[in-house]
Amino acid sequence: MQIFYYGSKTMAGPIGHFSPALRGQSEIMLLNPTAYTKQINNQFFGSFSSSTEESETTVTTSDGTYINGKKLSTAQLQERRQKEQRQQQAALAEQMRVISTHSQALTEKITQSLNLAAEDGWEVTQMSSFGTDGVVYLLRKAK
Repeated sequence: MQIFYYGSKTMAGPIGHFSPALRGQSEIMLLNPTAYTKQINNQFFGSFSSSTEESETTVTTSDGTYINGKKLSTAQLQERRQKEQRQQQAALAEQMRVISTHSQALTEKITQSLNLAAEDGWEVTQMSSFGTDGVVYLLRKAK
């Protein structure tokens, strides 16, 4: 038997499959989409929720920097930059958490699939790379 695992870049659909089918199951699927897969799908297919974006106009002259027509002091500009940096760092930390959670869900599902095969008497004899991020597990019936 072979178990094909497509890797952590899997965004939609099955994350792998059994060949031949195991217990009538040929595809390995996450039961629920992760936040990562939802983000990726929204990027490709668009989100159905409405959103608005605010924009601002920044003009820098010899007289100073104006944002939406209001002159900002050096201290105000520095505070804005620091706030933007904190927001960017928080967004990056959140994205890293989302990716980590997705990878963990994939690892748990493929481990569950391998354990299911082991319950039926299959053992892993070899692992090989598959594509750019995947793995093929070759299994045989234990003697």
